[in-house]
Amino acid sequence: MKMKIKALAIALALSVMMLGCGTAAAATAENDATPAFSMEFVDKYSDFDIYQDMETGVQYIVYKEYSHGGYSWFGMVPRYNADGTLYVED
Repeated sequence: MKMKIKALAIALALSVMMLGCGTAAAATAENDATPAFSMEFVDKYSDFDIYQDMETGVQYIVYKEYSHGGYSWFGMVPRYNADGTLYVED
């Protein structure tokens, strides 16, 4: 039981650290308005949404916190399997 709590605390701490490491991805080709990747909404869990990259199948956990004027902050991390590999849905 203590190991599960410790592992969960470590996973949560790493996730929080990784939330701040990403950049907003708005990559486009020169004058093309088409994004470099396509994400599709999969599911919602309380404050977290699950999106999937349609090209690779990798799923991402997205957190959005609301403020008075819209989102006050946003974070996105890849979803992982228990063995540390990326969670991929075909």
